[in-house]
Amino acid sequence: MKSTFKVLFYLKKGSEKKNGEVMIMARITIDGKLCQFSTKQSILPENWNIAAGKAKGYREAMAELLKEIIIFAPSNFSRMDIWDKKKRSAVMAKIKGKDTKPEWIVRRYLFSRGYRYLKNVKGLPGTPDIVLRKYGIVIFIHGCFWHGHGVDGHIPHSNSEYWRKKIGRNKQRDERDKAELKRMGWHVMTVWECQLKPAVRQQTLLEIEYHINHTYLERFKQQTVVPYDLGGDEEQASGMVAEGEVEYGK
Repeated sequence: MKSTFKVLFYLKKGSEKKNGEVMIMARITIDGKLCQFSTKQSILPENWNIAAGKAKGYREAMAELLKEIIIFAPSNFSRMDIWDKKKRSAVMAKIKGKDTKPEWIVRRYLFSRGYRYLKNVKGLPGTPDIVLRKYGIVIFIHGCFWHGHGVDGHIPHSNSEYWRKKIGRNKQRDERDKAELKRMGWHVMTVWECQLKPAVRQQTLLEIEYHINHTYLERFKQQTVVPYDLGGDEEQASGMVAEGEVEYGK
């Protein structure tokens, strides 16, 4: 029997916050069974397309919402009890895994600061989100849940053993990819989703730029500097700033 799966996003009436944002709700229908709940995300009404049921121009944000509802659906409507392994894999494969909101934030900042980069380079281990070839740097922008960040990642109560193993495998793969990149001569940076939350976002972006420049300068320190020929009188020349003392106007 063919399974059906539909998702509808809408804004919750009467949920306006002090900053004007409204809560985004999700309504899921699986094989005729209906469940609706908050996505724990909010948006300004003017940035929401009511007819399309999505944020205007923010495909990355909608991808994150899809991840949230598939992982954290209420336990009384857990998808784990509805889908078999094959069906689950097919649904997860349709979720957009790149151009997420955190990636968009970092890329936009770097571009505004004059950095030029490649994105999602499949020819490198792990398909880095950002590649700064000039600087010899690759940047991974990881979601805290999917990559097991101990600070902000957490395991769902439903089928926790499955997720614990899956995230464990993701972490092992991440380490293998980083090790291979370092062996190839790349400097690897990892930025976590929680580090791009509004309260700490600016500090994180400044630190990213600092590390890029610091790494770039460190590469030049390793080069041998050839000193100027001081004519054999280094001791006397060491105190000379530009030229000998002269008198003008005579």
